[in-house]
Order: sequence, then C-alpha cells, then structure tokens
Amino acid sequence: MNYPIKSISRFGEIKATLKQPTLYIFEGKEGQYLTLGIYEGTSKAKLLTPSGEGLTTLYSGEWKGILPESGIYRVLVYPQQESTNSAIKVDLSQSLTRTSNQSRLNDWRLLEYTYKSSRLIESVENEGESSLEISLFAEQIQPLKVRCKRGQTLKIKANAVTIAIKSPTGQLLALKEELVSASVTQNGVYQVLVIGEDYPLTTPVIIDLK
Repeated sequence: MNYPIKSISRFGEIKATLKQPTLYIFEGKEGQYLTLGIYEGTSKAKLLTPSGEGLTTLYSGEWKGILPESGIYRVLVYPQQESTNSAIKVDLSQSLTRTSNQSRLNDWRLLEYTYKSSRLIESVENEGESSLEISLFAEQIQPLKVRCKRGQTLKIKANAVTIAIKSPTGQLLALKEELVSASVTQNGVYQVLVIGEDYPLTTPVIIDLK
C-alpha cells in the first residue's frame, strides 16, 4: 500500500488530521539518542530502522533510545478512528563523537545511575533458558552474571529497559533496548546490565544461552 510520506527534521513536530496511515521519515545516525513522542488523538505509531527492524510501537507518550544504525528511519502512523488529530515529535541528540559501543554506554551518563547487588544466574551455565523477575527504582541498574563457553550465543530479553552485555574482560559487546544478543568468544563470566528508566518498573528477564 502506498502511504503519504512526510519528512520531519531532527527537532521536528508535525500536527495533522489523519484519515489514512501516514509515513513520517527522518535521518538518524548510529549512536544518536532519540525521543519519539505521539500526542493527541487516537493513533498507533511504529518506528522502523533503515534496515526494517521494528524498534517500538507507541499509542501515546514517548519512547527514548539509542539509534542502532545510520540512515532513514520511518514512523508509520495509523489512525485508530476514521479521522483523528495527531501530533508527532522527533528529538535527536547530536551524534556522539566516539562510535564504539563502550563510548556510547559512557556517554549515556549511566554513572548517575545506582547499581543493585549483582546476581549470578546458575541455571544456564551449560545451555538452556532461564527467567527471573526484577524490580528497579528510577535510574537503577541490575547487574547479572552468566557463565558462558566459547561458541555459544547469549541472548537477553526484557520489557521497557535497555540491556548491555559485557565480556569477562569488561568489553561492551552489545547495547540495545529490550532484546540483545552477543556471540561468546571466550570462556568466562559475562556481565549483563539491565538498565531501567527514569521511573520504577518491574519486568521479567529471559536469559537464553545456546
């Protein structure tokens, strides 16, 4: 289906009366911090990366996260009624001057966050899946430790949080919202950081090691 296409600037806001699905586009760079807001009316918005990966679906409010790649991002907005008012807002930070994952983690100001006591996940030391529920205060991080073997893949899934995976030597291997995975290149204990938002939350965390 062909949608009307409208461009949004990096600090843009568009208000419109929608009678059909509309595609909004903007250019983003890997490592930029995005705030996407959907206000007014009854609309559903889906955010897609340049490669087509879905980052989030919003019905109202804001989504905040780090862009995983450079290119043209798409926000497809569906009116939930025959006609509805809608306001779409995009706010992009300046691109980070250092592009490594470790720099991205540091530049996200996580030093302001508090850390809970680290927990060792023993139920997946060989292979398998384990789940637990964690509760975080505002701006809090839950560290988890998972013992891995070379050649395995470590995958972590949780809701409404950002997840980081660090190697036994402290190298940041992955940083992403809600679902992240990393290839295990050396034996040892890998650290998983479950990073909360600026409000308290409780989420299940699924650890999959294969």
